[in-house]
Amino acid sequence: MKPKRSLTHLIEHTERIYNALEYGVRIGNISRAARENGLTRNQLNYYRRDIKDNRIRQSHGGSRSPSTFTTEQYELLVATVVAMVNVRPNLTMREIAQEINSDQNSIFYKKVNKSRICSIFKELKWNYHSPTYKQENKYKIENLLKLFYFNTIIYNTDWKKIYFLDECSFSSRGFLLELRRSKAVGPIGEPVYVTNSTSISETYNGFFTISLDDCLYKIRDKTNNTEDFFQYVRELLESGFCKPGSLLVMDNAPIHGGIEALNALFELFNQYSVQLIFLPSYSPELNPIERFFGYIKNHFYRERNSHGSFLDEIIDTIDNSLIKNKELFIGFYRQSLNFWSEKKRNQYQRKR
Repeated sequence: MKPKRSLTHLIEHTERIYNALEYGVRIGNISRAARENGLTRNQLNYYRRDIKDNRIRQSHGGSRSPSTFTTEQYELLVATVVAMVNVRPNLTMREIAQEINSDQNSIFYKKVNKSRICSIFKELKWNYHSPTYKQENKYKIENLLKLFYFNTIIYNTDWKKIYFLDECSFSSRGFLLELRRSKAVGPIGEPVYVTNSTSISETYNGFFTISLDDCLYKIRDKTNNTEDFFQYVRELLESGFCKPGSLLVMDNAPIHGGIEALNALFELFNQYSVQLIFLPSYSPELNPIERFFGYIKNHFYRERNSHGSFLDEIIDTIDNSLIKNKELFIGFYRQSLNFWSEKKRNQYQRKR
């Protein structure tokens, strides 16, 4: 077994080879240079090819083997990959390789494979992440102006006078299938059956309006339309839930009607001295009621009583877990709106 050479010895050996090679090229006699330095001609010729051929690359294992591309081609390939990823960062490595290979004007004389793209990713220290998708139209000037208008109104209004309205749908199929336990006890080799009286095809739709400390809702087992929405708004205003001089915020969903319906809607709110404004497009994060809906669904997953009906569980979650806990509503408002006003953030800070 050959003894391992030290790093210093390898460096000295490499320097001796390159010095001998430089001397051999200068005198025009590689064989003589090899003999005078105690080396073989083949050793010098190997390193001579290494210098001449710019496709030779150092591999991860320490060996030296010819690459598919010249230095210029490899640099162009890396630049091409970077440009493609900057435009479409959700491309897979296979898709990147396929698009490069499909280019009829490609200068690469050999097909690019997935492994090559993977090695480029490693060289660039890139990896795949869970992306955050952003809506392009959200940042157009028209929507930014709406955001500024909405921001100004919210900033100058007491949270106690702000109400949020939206529609939400609850489907038992999504809830109950995920709530079913994947294991059940039974004899080995025999199937186990679990009976359940709850239907997995129940769907309920509801309109909800929240304030800083309360909620008014209407749930039904039918699909809502514009007429149902107007009926709910009338009941909302007639009940006095929204006080005169208050502000009601909702999104501009199709169910809220077209131009004529909107004009009628504004007239209805004016009769009760309630101001109506719409959320900027693609901005659900500004609506505390979205957090309200999220709490209902998350609480349902955690605390659901399997003996109750699907509708009873939803109502129980709203009445007993939400409406009785006023701090939750303040939290929904604070999480969505507190970045606009330090004064209001301090005013509605959670009590410790």
